[in-house]
Amino acid sequence: MTAMLAACLTGGRALQRSLCEMQPAILPNCQNQITKQTPSKPADASTLRDVQAILRAVSMPPHSFSYGSGHSLSLRFPSGTPIVKCSGPVAEKHTNAEAATADALRNPLDFPPITSATVPGDQITIAVCTSLPCMQPIATKVIDMLLDASAQPEEITLLLPNEADVARYKSPGTIHAKIHIASHTPDERTSLGYIAASQQGNPVYFHRALCDADLVLPIEASVPGIEGYDCALHGKLFPTFSDTDTKFRLLCNTDSQARTQNAVEAQEAAWLLGIQLGIQVVPGASNEALHVLAGKNEVVQKLGNDMSTNAWRTDIPEQADLVIGAIGGGPELQTWEHVARALAASATVVQERGAIGLCTALKEPPPPALKRMAFDLSELSSQDDRPKHTAEEELVVQRIRQTLQRASVYLVSELEIHETESIGFTHVDAPQNLQRLGEQCDSCILISNAQYAAPTLLQHETQTP
Repeated sequence: MTAMLAACLTGGRALQRSLCEMQPAILPNCQNQITKQTPSKPADASTLRDVQAILRAVSMPPHSFSYGSGHSLSLRFPSGTPIVKCSGPVAEKHTNAEAATADALRNPLDFPPITSATVPGDQITIAVCTSLPCMQPIATKVIDMLLDASAQPEEITLLLPNEADVARYKSPGTIHAKIHIASHTPDERTSLGYIAASQQGNPVYFHRALCDADLVLPIEASVPGIEGYDCALHGKLFPTFSDTDTKFRLLCNTDSQARTQNAVEAQEAAWLLGIQLGIQVVPGASNEALHVLAGKNEVVQKLGNDMSTNAWRTDIPEQADLVIGAIGGGPELQTWEHVARALAASATVVQERGAIGLCTALKEPPPPALKRMAFDLSELSSQDDRPKHTAEEELVVQRIRQTLQRASVYLVSELEIHETESIGFTHVDAPQNLQRLGEQCDSCILISNAQYAAPTLLQHETQTP
């Protein structure tokens, strides 16, 4: 034991970390030897403190969480390190999204059943407002129920946010061949219809499949907004299916007062379009749906927001100098959109100049907009300065830029090192290497499924009138 400890004292951090992997049974014996000097070289005070920290960590139970599909990480922290866990909702049983959708549509809130909402000959547009994987079985079940009622396949349009979603929805072969599947291109004016001007004087445009329909059924995600970053308009009918100018204005505005006005405008736009029946989906861990709500649009929007906040919000007493987050789920969730959202959530509870570690299974290379960001840290100032990429990509850029201005980011992914470092992140070869950050931190917050999480500082709330 003495020889082992001597090697640890003189052999540097690599051997010191190996000690942390040993069983807690060795701790008492090590503690008896810790103050003894080795025959070859006296241990200085700094090295002794390092070893003492590692020995304390041996006695601490590991903190484990999962990311991606089937990946996991266990971290140990020095004894006494304050640790706060944002675990998110824990479902008592697996939610069958199709069964939950059928039940919600048979018993909608403040609205008649979907079979009574249409008459033969109605043109129906089902608008899936986000690319979350749990949306696909929900949309499929809605179509099946409409067909079982009075609708014909050629009378139904399935509208998706982008072209990439079209291939995914067609691939399983579960959607009737005669149903029209369309994607939204906000730059194509011919695909847009003008509804009216909002109370603020802004033009309200929607995809023509929405303007021309007798019944529009939006399927929206209820994901909490991030305190201090943005409201939860991403994944809503408006501005998802509006024009490019509107999407930039509503998604990328960094002014808090403007964000509040934009939320009101989004509700007004849905009212102008005549939306009555809506579906809200509260995402659960990874690819699952936690809740599916259907009914009067205003009612389910409010209830969905309340349920989502209750599921994903964690009150944080104070900021930590280290935040480690994880993105769970399959490839559909391992995207830059979710990476940016997870980092923005983490940034709200990390100390200034702290560190954020994010565990992902990301394979998607950084988009050009992110690479350009590394050379241009200026904010979007006017419409004339608006970049050529999409509003969704600009939202990713904004969230990552703001995070990097606050903290260092350590990314676990399946990307090459040059791809990670090209946007200012530190490349982490293996998730276990985050252990070094854990050994050095004074406090830590662990966030599971950070792509949905809403950690909220309690002290921030008390300062809000």
